[in-house]
Amino acid sequence: MDDNAPRSRQQVALAETLRAAILKGDMLNDGRMPPERALAERFGVSRARLRLALGLLQDDGTTTLATARVFWNRPDVQLAGGYIWQAADNNIDRPVVSEYSLEGAVDVSDTWNLGFDARYDVARDSPVSAGIDLGWSNECVTVSLSVSRSYASSTTVEPTTDYGLSVELQGFSANGMPQVTPATCQN
Repeated sequence: MDDNAPRSRQQVALAETLRAAILKGDMLNDGRMPPERALAERFGVSRARLRLALGLLQDDGTTTLATARVFWNRPDVQLAGGYIWQAADNNIDRPVVSEYSLEGAVDVSDTWNLGFDARYDVARDSPVSAGIDLGWSNECVTVSLSVSRSYASSTTVEPTTDYGLSVELQGFSANGMPQVTPATCQN
């Protein structure tokens, strides 16, 4: 992309949206970006406009970006870890981003599971977020209890702690099934 070419506000805004989604981890699938067509549909733009915004990320010397993800999956244990680094950008008052992330889930038994996630900012030497989720499930109901903490990295944003409780009823519909065998909850 020509450094002297005018950059529309829409292109810059889309590039920043893409950058934020990449940093959040919403964009990578097995360590790769989704196809252009899927990205264009997701953000409601033409592929040409998407290419221009991606070009801003690739050509702008202040937006150097490096990511790495690793996964380990077994039937009862799933682990994922990642690292992201992005150069500082004084134009938008963004410091260097250097973060590790770790997520996982463990099936403790047939009915109990435990999940966790954490992000740590290496550049600031401080935690970004952490969370834990405990779940119980049988053939009739799934119950999940969670707690997550987001740490503040500025004086204008307060740290937050969120608590969650979710109850899902299962198996109470025979939608479209020709024969339904009556059953009771066992566990």
